[in-house]
Amino acid sequence: MKYLNFTKQLAAVAFVAIAFTACDKADEVDPIGDRGQTLVKLVKGGQPGESKFAIDFVPVPTDLVICDVRRDVPNNTELNKTMNVTVIDDTAALRAFDPGIVYLPNTWYSISAATPKTGGDGGLFNMTMQPGEFAKQIVITIPDATVLDPSTTYGLAFTITAADANGTISYNRTVVSTIGAKNKYDGTYNLKGIHNRPTYQFFYEAEMDMITTGAASVIFYFKDAGSVGHPIATDANNTLSWYGPAIAPQVDFNPATNLATAIYNTGGATPIGINNGANYPAPPDPANPSISRYDDATKTMYLYWRYNNNPDRAFFDTLYFLGPG
Repeated sequence: MKYLNFTKQLAAVAFVAIAFTACDKADEVDPIGDRGQTLVKLVKGGQPGESKFAIDFVPVPTDLVICDVRRDVPNNTELNKTMNVTVIDDTAALRAFDPGIVYLPNTWYSISAATPKTGGDGGLFNMTMQPGEFAKQIVITIPDATVLDPSTTYGLAFTITAADANGTISYNRTVVSTIGAKNKYDGTYNLKGIHNRPTYQFFYEAEMDMITTGAASVIFYFKDAGSVGHPIATDANNTLSWYGPAIAPQVDFNPATNLATAIYNTGGATPIGINNGANYPAPPDPANPSISRYDDATKTMYLYWRYNNNPDRAFFDTLYFLGPG
């Protein structure tokens, strides 16, 4: 998922765990190790490659597997040893990865008792792998995601600093995790619609991200432009253009009814407001031609809005859900 970070010109947020160095497939163990060594490594929550996690913007606890501490052993003798591993809460690695990421305050989450941490920021996890145990997971619980600012990307980083019992620390020793919150309206959509402005009255189609900006608010992110904003078509062949980020509609929903309560401009002084569906002879939803809303059953948005308080400057959008952003 892509998260909106206004301090970094729309950088990507949900909860994303990214290896700071190269990664191995997390759910496999090398049965012969590496040249007879026991390799100790960090992997990302059981997922190979880039892992993406998104937590709902709701006041309920969410458990997140930040990473696994693994040992790849050459034989059963090594596996049956007790191994102690030290992992640091690596604030320096987080800053080096991206100085724009905000360190997740330690008062906003708790850590599983199975992997206790000593110290606050920059503290240590001291883990003990018992005989026969391949891995330990670092699990955090965020009790209330509404403490997060949906427009901010938070992060944590972890680095293995020591391992006994003949363990060799792998180059896969650091994992950086970025953390964000999303609401149910967040995601990637196929946008279809029409702009009723004379000389620009053409149907358009584009892939859009609707990005969480609040508990029940999302903003249009025009992927082809790499910015908040909204496309227009300049001809009947769906040749796309836009008015730039100065026209950046944001939508507020009533989460109980899924009705859009407001559509407004976050990019500039040009006023944007909900349109009543007028001046379009074939609205996308004939049964409700003037109701801007979200359909829970189909995950479809029907959004009718205009700018400059002019019904002849209106957009009639239908957004079909494709998947998480």
